Amino acid sequence: MVSPKYCYYWIPVTTHTNLELIREKPINCYLPIDEIGHVVTINVILREERKKSSSVVRYDLQIHSQVRLKSGQLGSGSEQSCDLFLENTDYSQNGIIEYRFNEGVGAEYETIEVELVRNIYHHVKSFFHKHTFHQKNTSYLFEALVCKRRIDIHKNDNKVLTHFLAGYEFRFASIHDNMMLMYRLVEEHEPNSFDDDIANQLDIRRQLNEAFMNFFGEKIYYNCLFYSQYNASCVLRTEAPNPDKKLHRIALNIHNLFEKIEMLQRQNLFLSEYQGLIQTHSMLKTAKKASNTAWWMAVIFGVVSVISGIITYLQWYDDKLPRIEEELSRQQIKIEAVTLHIKEIQADSRALRTVLDRMIYMDSLNWARTGIIQSPFQAQEQISISEEIFK
Repeated sequence: MVSPKYCYYWIPVTTHTNLELIREKPINCYLPIDEIGHVVTINVILREERKKSSSVVRYDLQIHSQVRLKSGQLGSGSEQSCDLFLENTDYSQNGIIEYRFNEGVGAEYETIEVELVRNIYHHVKSFFHKHTFHQKNTSYLFEALVCKRRIDIHKNDNKVLTHFLAGYEFRFASIHDNMMLMYRLVEEHEPNSFDDDIANQLDIRRQLNEAFMNFFGEKIYYNCLFYSQYNASCVLRTEAPNPDKKLHRIALNIHNLFEKIEMLQRQNLFLSEYQGLIQTHSMLKTAKKASNTAWWMAVIFGVVSVISGIITYLQWYDDKLPRIEEELSRQQIKIEAVTLHIKEIQADSRALRTVLDRMIYMDSLNWARTGIIQSPFQAQEQISISEEIFK
């Protein structure tokens, strides 16, 4: 008679509530198990289970795997297919889900099925959980729990709950170590140096800040296990009746890791502000030097502009000078021609005056012969009139 086995997965949740399916399409994946390549297809099958006056939705899994058995195994070197049905028998509101499956025939098949059930854990979570606050590859840090006997997941301090709480002890220790490594790289960086490595330093700071954000998100998932109503002993309480030393140690270690990570975050904030002030001061000094240099450059540029303007004006003047001299020569010739014309008019005027004087003289003689004698005043008046006319 084939005896059933049980496997337990924990789906990271942020609230105590019933599981909800967020993906219905099959998942195809490749799993290398014991040097055997498994091409696996996982289907989720919804099933409604009636319980007294209510009904519960179950999430059964149908798994089909195409495998090549390694040397030394039954049917080695040939393609083998493995079909496995996982019946969802229970789940709790803290994210733990229980499956039951039947063993295959033969030790080889049994080993493959158990490893297959363990290795599909990460992919089964994708039916119910979005990978937020952590990278997909970090989900492999948690292992599914496979056992021959069924465990009551609604019992205080049940083995499934403590299994995943213990996994978080290792998980948070790994997060803390990675943060410390990145923090040391940031701490060793010279804050007032502006070199080609600045992009790398900024990338490290970004990764460190993302690590802090992911830690606080991961802590929400952990709280759904830690504050579960079924967790009675994995707590910081030494006065509890019949305390479990192992569970108390796990709770204390995780609590101290929280304190160390939160202290590291405060140190990182202080270091960021301190380095930011130093960089700002260095930038101001650089800007002041640049401002002084720019002032002198402006003065030099102004002097050069003035000199350039003078040179340009002189070049323009040199180009215009021959034409100016030519124009002055033409004007000089015109002035000389006008002056000569004026002299000719003056000569003509003197000649005409001589003729008129003679005419007046002849008129005087004529008046003498006729007996008409002009008085000296009349003669003088006649001469004045003549002079006024020929001025």
